[in-house]
Amino acid sequence: MKLIKTLLAGLTAMVVASGLALSAEAAQITGDIDFAGEVRFDTTSLLTATMVTEWKMAVVSDTTGDFASVPDMTAVAFVTPYVFSPPTAYTGATPLWTVGGFTFELTNSSIDLQTNKFLNISGTGFVSGNGFDRTPGTWSFTSNQSNGGTSRLFSFAANTTAVPAPDSGSTVALLGVALFTVGALRAKFRS
Repeated sequence: MKLIKTLLAGLTAMVVASGLALSAEAAQITGDIDFAGEVRFDTTSLLTATMVTEWKMAVVSDTTGDFASVPDMTAVAFVTPYVFSPPTAYTGATPLWTVGGFTFELTNSSIDLQTNKFLNISGTGFVSGNGFDRTPGTWSFTSNQSNGGTSRLFSFAANTTAVPAPDSGSTVALLGVALFTVGALRAKFRS
């Protein structure tokens, strides 16, 4: 009986310790970062465009949360070309964008709407940098041509939102507390 109590106490201590260790991980990124500027596509019509071949005057237009350290109007380095049809991933040494110590790796995307007047692309990936953990994020890109005609340059707006994953460390810690309570109650009622 004494051996069982000792084993339960030891197991409980290990579970609680692992829960505390998991909850001590580094912080994930929170907030939004918005971009604006002009782009050149591989065609002069939004309807038939498949990639961005040039980013012109691509700058940060607004930030919130952890991205607030990046001043508005800071130039952004985007991958060139940015192929969106077929959807292309930009990861590892070739992230989709880099600015102010942050990078965004686009893992998947899709065209939500493409007409001769409007292009809307959304996707998901991971944002990292500046000592933060690699954090899941979403990507949104829009471009328009008000008259639907042909053009050399198109305006664009884009946004990346960091979507931190739920904290699993606190769940493990709560499980440890529950196991400890069950063990203590069991010991009390057995004696």
